[in-house]
Amino acid sequence: MSGSSLRQRLKALLTLGESPRKLKLAFAVGVFIAFCPLVGLHTLLAVAVTWLFRFNPVAVMVGAFLNNPWTFVPIYGGGLWLGLVLWPPATELPRISFVGISFVDFFVQLRPYLVPFVVGTSAAGLMAAVVAYWVMHLLIAAYRRTRVKATAE
Repeated sequence: MSGSSLRQRLKALLTLGESPRKLKLAFAVGVFIAFCPLVGLHTLLAVAVTWLFRFNPVAVMVGAFLNNPWTFVPIYGGGLWLGLVLWPPATELPRISFVGISFVDFFVQLRPYLVPFVVGTSAAGLMAAVVAYWVMHLLIAAYRRTRVKATAE
């Protein structure tokens, strides 16, 4: 994504005719969804949350799509690392072997990593959502100040 494309998306988000509080909250919830451990269900979750809480769909989707092919590994790798720190396993974790592995065997080998993954991605998502809320607070305030200043001139 180019810098101008990012600027255009941010401007589109900031110019939504939504109350600042609801806009910040919708974006933060979208960011939490981006870190959600339910891999592959982000769009469905974003649509459900948008409908359920009457959030602006653009704000929720922009936040949720922070998880994309470029950020997938850092988000989930970091989430697993954080989960292993917050919820250390009782025994040493087994190594995953990819030699002659079937689909079912793969999930059996991943089972010991499941709880740390869920704990870590949920904790990281909560932290990211809080940061996203306050970043949006600052961006909306700055944007509206410059817009009022430009209108007054």
